Amino acid sequence: MIDITQLPANERAQLGIFLAFQNIPEIKGVKVFEFMKAIYDTKHPEAKSTFLSFKKVIEPLLSELNIDKEFLWRDLNVGFSGGERRKMEILQIKLLEPRFIFLDEVDSGLDVDAFTTIAKHLKAINH
Repeated sequence: MIDITQLPANERAQLGIFLAFQNIPEIKGVKVFEFMKAIYDTKHPEAKSTFLSFKKVIEPLLSELNIDKEFLWRDLNVGFSGGERRKMEILQIKLLEPRFIFLDEVDSGLDVDAFTTIAKHLKAINH
């Protein structure tokens, strides 16, 4: 048994714990592509991903989540709808493949279509 209460967030993440908050922050100046590549490289250091090799990893996931490729070049969550922000979290989950996922009010700010999409992907991750 490991006591995680005193561990910093990055060490908890390395143990396979993913935590998402109800209010997802906007991060100006950090492009979605850069952020997603950084978290992927942390999880898969042996891959030594390049720009092109990571595009091959992320583009099918974008398609699966019905996220336009143009989102990769936007600032992280800046101006995103609630559904778009949640899709970014699902994208992170798919890249990180955590063992434990904690989501706070995952339905907050979602319309019916976005909720259905997010629920479908969470159910698939759970199996």
